[in-house]
Amino acid sequence: MKTDRREFLKYGLITSSVFFGGIYGVKQFKKFNKHTIGYTGQWVNQSDRGHQLREAFKQTPTASIKIPTLIVGGGMTGLLTGYYLKHAGFDNFKILEMSSIAGGNSLYGQNEVSKFPWGAHYIPLPNAENRQLLEFFKDMGLAFSKSPNGVLEFNEEFLCQDPQERLFIKGEWQESILPMKGITKDDEDQLKRFHDLVNDYKFKKGSDGKFVFNIPLMESSQDPKFLKLDDVTFTGFLKEQGFASNVVSWYMNYCTLDDYGMGTDTVSAWGGLHYFCSRRPLGEYDDHKIMTWPEGNGWILQKLTEYLKDHFQTNHAVMKIQPLENGRVRSRVFNFDTKELAECESEQLIYSGPQFLAPYLFDDKKNLPNVSSDDYYSWVIANVTVKLKPEEFQNLHWDNVRFNSSSLGYVHARHQELRGRFDGTTVLTLYWPLYDKDLTATEIRKKISGLGWDDWAPQVEAELEAMHPGVASSIQSMDIKIYGHAMIGPRVGRIHSVFQQPWKAKKKQNIYFAHTDNSGMSLFEEAHYWGHKVAQEVIKNG
Repeated sequence: MKTDRREFLKYGLITSSVFFGGIYGVKQFKKFNKHTIGYTGQWVNQSDRGHQLREAFKQTPTASIKIPTLIVGGGMTGLLTGYYLKHAGFDNFKILEMSSIAGGNSLYGQNEVSKFPWGAHYIPLPNAENRQLLEFFKDMGLAFSKSPNGVLEFNEEFLCQDPQERLFIKGEWQESILPMKGITKDDEDQLKRFHDLVNDYKFKKGSDGKFVFNIPLMESSQDPKFLKLDDVTFTGFLKEQGFASNVVSWYMNYCTLDDYGMGTDTVSAWGGLHYFCSRRPLGEYDDHKIMTWPEGNGWILQKLTEYLKDHFQTNHAVMKIQPLENGRVRSRVFNFDTKELAECESEQLIYSGPQFLAPYLFDDKKNLPNVSSDDYYSWVIANVTVKLKPEEFQNLHWDNVRFNSSSLGYVHARHQELRGRFDGTTVLTLYWPLYDKDLTATEIRKKISGLGWDDWAPQVEAELEAMHPGVASSIQSMDIKIYGHAMIGPRVGRIHSVFQQPWKAKKKQNIYFAHTDNSGMSLFEEAHYWGHKVAQEVIKNG
């Protein structure tokens, strides 16, 4: 029996929330939870770091340290900021990360079968005008200039192989996630009309000469005629444009949940259209081409952490950030290993943590980003190790989605391997955004508080069974994580805030904000944009 989202939440059949990365650390249970079918699994639970930090706020510093340029937070944007500082020969900086490992939403795991993502798992090819990002991909060995005219080619090893994606609809699989099987003529007509609308917006420019929708987001047009789209929900816009088909509605909702963790009833029309209209073909590559790895964006994470290993410290939390009259910045640093609290003085500080935490960490509450914890919804991610039968894995795609499900389906960790080497043992990474249009993100976190692996594992199993009847007997293990505050999204009004707020790159001369939250959407391209931009500002002012 299918359980819809409202009933799912009503009866509490989903796991407990944890603050992932950021303010709280994470750890895995050392003991295995036993499921009735017989497979085992690990559960990522909230550590006691929240309690330790509350106690640290009461402590008196016992040491003094100086860090000329301090980066607070080791997520992707913080690491990219450090990358560009070091790349420019600016070595006098330190990145402090509260958790025991770096990465934020780009974390990954590994078992005896494969590496696998614990979050972000692909990167689309950038637009041609995003030269800085293209150069970064060259530096990472992902792209190269094959001819003297500089035409860029991407390493085929990292481009997602075919077959890329499929949809389980009306009891069968079809190629592509766009629903086509058994739909009506009216559904087809509306899908075509939406396709035409997207193609129109994709190349449209505002009165300022910029594309209406672009990546990075700050390169988008600020023409008021188009910014009005931020005043209404995507659902409202679609209805106004005559898109009433259930098939169209499901597909739009799936896409906004996939990128933002929010449905069309919450995302603004600007944010919804940005998903479809902000990417354009790059040379011979179409605008749907992506790069992926078994560990997802953890592949780039590994490159960055190795490059920055002399500038990086985990298990260190920064708090009580305070600008001084002399232009320096004072903060307090708590070491989770030694339990010691130190007073730190810096010439420049880069805050690269989630912005809803800023009011708790800055003494001066003025001019801070206008966000709250309600701007961040929760996610469940399950990594399921399976031994599939030949008939089950021969048609496996990279991305596998079920129509009308509240989950986003699963990706296949070993998809990039040569087919002849794949024996059916793999890891399926299932993504499940915890969203309900009738509940705030905070209300959802309260409803799911206190539940764990035993509550969630049957739901993940049932979702896989709905697509692959009998697959439960093939499950060898199931590991589950929760992102309590997964990522920000472009809800109604957010884009106005992004363009208007003066803290976009920095708060004051010596305090900067570098995070995808600056853009109101959690995309790798945005992390790269702010990492590079803030690094350039620091170097210029340093």
